[in-house]
Amino acid sequence: MLIAQDIGYQIQDTLVVNHVTTQFQPGLVYGIVGHNGSGKSTFIKLLAEQIAATSCVITFDEKNRF
Repeated sequence: MLIAQDIGYQIQDTLVVNHVTTQFQPGLVYGIVGHNGSGKSTFIKLLAEQIAATSCVITFDEKNRF
């Protein structure tokens, strides 16, 4: 299971992702819905560690990643 708690990402004075908390169960398929520019791709990049989060706790298989 992947648990993401309090994910936040900010670029200068612009808050892009604001304190998102969610969990993903193995074997299920998930989708993200939102308007253009709402931070969907940024959120996925944060989970994949392609960009560094401003704040977060990510747990994968009961081991803290951040």
